[in-house]
Amino acid sequence: AAMKKPPLTFVSVNLNGLNQRLVGPQCEEDTASLIRMIKENKADMVAIQEAKLRAHCNKSAEKDKEAPRDRSKLNTNDKLSCKEEEAFNRMMAKLDEYKAYPSLANTRYAGSVLLIRKDVAKPSK
Repeated sequence: AAMKKPPLTFVSVNLNGLNQRLVGPQCEEDTASLIRMIKENKADMVAIQEAKLRAHCNKSAEKDKEAPRDRSKLNTNDKLSCKEEEAFNRMMAKLDEYKAYPSLANTRYAGSVLLIRKDVAKPSK
C-alpha cells in the first residue's frame, strides 16, 4: 500500500447552514460552488462549521433533546432530513477523494463536518 502523506493544508469555512446549500432554493448552484471551492483549494482537510444538519436518533427519541444520538450520522427520521442526507451523499460522491467525518447537533442549529482527503494519514492520537 502507498504511504499516506501528512496533512499539510487546512481550509475552514463557516457556511451558516450546509443544510441550506444542500436543499435550499439555490441548492444546485450553492452545492456546485462549495464543491468547486473545495476542489480548487486542494486542501488536505476541510472543516465546515454550522452544518445545521441533525444528528441521527431513533424515532422514539426524536422529541427528546437529551436522548442519545449518533453524531457521526445524519438524521433520517423525517422527509426533510432524508432529503438532506440524499443531497449530502450526492455531494460527497462528487468529492470522492474525501471522507466525511460529521459531528452533528441535536437540532438544526449547529454541528460541523470535517472532510479529510483519503490519501492523508489519519492522526495517530
